[in-house]
Amino acid sequence: MQKNRTILLLLLFTCCLTLTGCKDPEKEQALQEVEELRIELSDIEDSLAKTKKEKKSLKSQTDELAETLETTEQQLNEKNDSYDTLKQNFAKIEKENDSLKNKIENLQQELESDIQEQQTNELLGLVLTTHIDKEGLPLDDFDSFFMEKKHFYIFSKWNLTKKEHTVTVKLYDGTGKLRKQIPRTFTPKTPTRNARCLYTINKALDKPGKWKVEIYLDGHKMGEKNFILMSEY
Repeated sequence: MQKNRTILLLLLFTCCLTLTGCKDPEKEQALQEVEELRIELSDIEDSLAKTKKEKKSLKSQTDELAETLETTEQQLNEKNDSYDTLKQNFAKIEKENDSLKNKIENLQQELESDIQEQQTNELLGLVLTTHIDKEGLPLDDFDSFFMEKKHFYIFSKWNLTKKEHTVTVKLYDGTGKLRKQIPRTFTPKTPTRNARCLYTINKALDKPGKWKVEIYLDGHKMGEKNFILMSEY
């Protein structure tokens, strides 16, 4: 702005010299200075135009950079959301994994307990007898039985833990058909415990042949015994 004013003043001064009839050397010097100032002014205008163009280009770059920055922030937020989701899923998987480990440990403990209990619970004897004495013990042990004797006992002797148990006797006839299933539940007061059940012959249904007795403890088969059922002496 100051240079523009200077140029204008020099132009006015030149005009004044011309009008007042100044000497040629002074006039030429003044004109030369005006021309130099005009050239300088033109350079300044070109520089200003270039600066405006650069400013516009810079603003465009700044806008693009701002847009890129916003896009990057959005992508970063999406990645953060994905990371949070993965982190939550990982925490959930870890929790489920811990729960599964606990279940496996509990199952292993139960299995070890069952194995230990099965090793502790033992069938000491299985006897088929026609008579029981006053103390509840068998008087004989048969491998064959005549139907005319009408009934017999299935006697078993156990070594058991002091908890509730169920002893089940299954009686199969010569065709393999289940003729009788007799469950008995009790809690032994001492480790050694006897159990017995009575079976009465049904001549209308029971047929001679090779019969079988199976005995179970708490659902686990512990032993079996075969005998021959005969129709007459």
